[in-house]
Parts: sequence; C-alpha cells; structure tokens
Amino acid sequence: MTKRGANGPKYRARARQERDGIKYTEAVAAAPDRLAIGLAARSDGALTVEQAARRLGLGGREYHRFLERGQQGVAEALRAALDVPGLHPSRPAALRNALVALDRHTVGPETRGVAGLYWAG
Repeated sequence: MTKRGANGPKYRARARQERDGIKYTEAVAAAPDRLAIGLAARSDGALTVEQAARRLGLGGREYHRFLERGQQGVAEALRAALDVPGLHPSRPAALRNALVALDRHTVGPETRGVAGLYWAG
C-alpha cells in the first residue's frame, strides 16, 4: 500500500523538482560572471562579456545544458589523453592544468587541439 497526501510519492517528486529548480537557479545566479567571462574569452573577440551574459540569460537552462555537455566532452578528451602511454614527462601536468582551467571556463588552443583530435579520430 502506498502513502497518499503530504508524504506520498507525487508530493515527494514535486518537492524534489522544486528543490532542484531552486538549486539550479542559485547556481546560475552565483556563477554567471565566470561563465560569461569564459564564453567571451572563447569567442576570440566576437562577444563581449555583456553580450555573453545576455546570451546566457536568453538561452536559459537548455543553453546551460548544451554548454555543460560540451565541457564534459572536452574533459573526456583531456582525460583520454592522460591515459596515452609514453607521454613526455611534462605532458600529464599540462593536461591536468587544462582540466583545472576547463572547470574555470577557460579553454586554450592546446585544449581545443586535444579535443579536436580526440573527437575526430
């Protein structure tokens, strides 16, 4: 027998959706500047920080998911490059630094190259 009312599964599901929505909104509000700065930097001068922030606002949650999936793909490529045997001794540190930079929404040309090679091949 399932519970009904305030402790039932539908109530818990609605409460979870509200809580997740609040967490998402708080996370977006806490980091828009960092993300907008990273997007503007990645655009190679095509976007200002203000334009990037406006696009983030207009795109909403779906645009944030799109960016997050792209970031996950680049991170996957960097992690795969770390697993390649016979790397130059300085290479693992550079790849780890690129992963840290990626978390800060900063993507350099070397990171783009690694990701491009990984996904092309």
